[in-house]
Amino acid sequence: MHIAGKEGPPVLLIHGFPELWSTWIYQINHPAADGFHGVAPDMRGYGTSTHISRVIMEYVG
Repeated sequence: MHIAGKEGPPVLLIHGFPELWSTWIYQINHPAADGFHGVAPDMRGYGTSTHISRVIMEYVG
């Protein structure tokens, strides 16, 4: 997870499949410059976030 800015309302920058928080590396400082708190987390199972304990086939297959 990467955070820019220390104060202000949060702005969540959510990546898509199959990317990481670093997708927003060039945009994350712009909300902070306008008084917001930029937050770019890795979605579950991506990057250094915790991985799911089961595979999807256990649920659908």
